[in-house]
Amino acid sequence: GNLAPMSNQIVDSFPPNATSPALPVAIPDNTPAGITIDLPVSGLDPVISGLSIDLDMDHTWVGDLIVELVAPNGTALTLFDRIGFPAGAFGCPADNINTTFSDDATMTAADFENTCTNGMLGTFQPIDAFAALNNANPNGTWQLRISDNAGGDTGSLTGVSLNISTLGSIPQPTYEF
Repeated sequence: GNLAPMSNQIVDSFPPNATSPALPVAIPDNTPAGITIDLPVSGLDPVISGLSIDLDMDHTWVGDLIVELVAPNGTALTLFDRIGFPAGAFGCPADNINTTFSDDATMTAADFENTCTNGMLGTFQPIDAFAALNNANPNGTWQLRISDNAGGDTGSLTGVSLNISTLGSIPQPTYEF
């Protein structure tokens, strides 16, 4: 699997501060350039062995959205891209996303594409496998890019948790922003 078991894993939760985003963050309507949210990570062992991300978004018409995760080394991975589009001319009309993305998920990116239910609940594989980041250094500024690519519906990012496992002995936190 992509997330290596850690006998010494811990969870750090912290409120927004000078280096983490204040949530919620508005997603501008019909703006393909979208928004970029910095997710600073430091103090981890320097070799990624697994990754997952939890996303909470309040947004009408989720078929408007594209979400990418960019690692500190510049590697950009697409989580999803306009759910239900082009199968439907306007994409999935469902509202809100409360989803975990993990390579270990039994449901695929295609399953996510075809779910189209309010909340988009569940654990799904991203379009681009997080395994591409295995052995990379997790320390540095990660970025979450979110764009709304059609007019008429708006929303915001209300929560994000970046879950990183590494090789080594330093306890690995979950970064909740």
